[in-house]
Amino acid sequence: QWSVHTMPNNLVVLAFDGIDTAAQALQSLEALHEEDKLVLKDAVVASMSENTVAQLTQWRSKTGKYVKGGAGVGLIAGLLLGGPIVGIVGGAAIGAMVRHLKDFGLDDDMVREISEGLKPGSSALFLLVEAGSADVDQAIHAVRDLHGRVVKTSLNEEQEKTLRTALEE
Repeated sequence: QWSVHTMPNNLVVLAFDGIDTAAQALQSLEALHEEDKLVLKDAVVASMSENTVAQLTQWRSKTGKYVKGGAGVGLIAGLLLGGPIVGIVGGAAIGAMVRHLKDFGLDDDMVREISEGLKPGSSALFLLVEAGSADVDQAIHAVRDLHGRVVKTSLNEEQEKTLRTALEE
C-alpha cells in the first residue's frame, strides 16, 4: 500500500502601496527560496494600475522543475528507444502537462476576489509556503521595509501577530 505524505502549506496574502512593491517582495522571498530558507509552493503577484485594471502574474519556478524532469525522463526513454531528441522534446511537453495537472496551489477565485478589491496604484502578494520551511526572521526581514499589510493568512494566531507587528514597525 502506497502512502503519500505532503507537508501542510501556509497561505499569506500581503497588500502593498505601489504597483511594483509586491513584485519586489516576491523577489526578496524568492532569493530565500533559492537558498533553501523558505519553500515557496506557489505565488501570485497582483497589481492594480491607476486605471483600475488588475494584472495577475503567476510565479513560474515550479514549471521549470516539471519540464526539466520530463525532459530528463524523455532523454532516457529516447536513448533506450533510439531517438534522444524526440524523447527530450516529448518528455518536456509531458512535464509541462504534469505541472498543469498538479495545480494544487493558490485558489484562483480567492486570488481574483482579493485582487479586484485592491486600491488603484497598489499591489498584493499571494504566497503558499510549506509549513515549517521558513526562516521566519529572514522572511520578515526580506519584506519589512516594504511596509506591507496582512490581508489574509492561515498562520496560527501567534505567527500572524508576529508578522503583523513586524510589518507595522
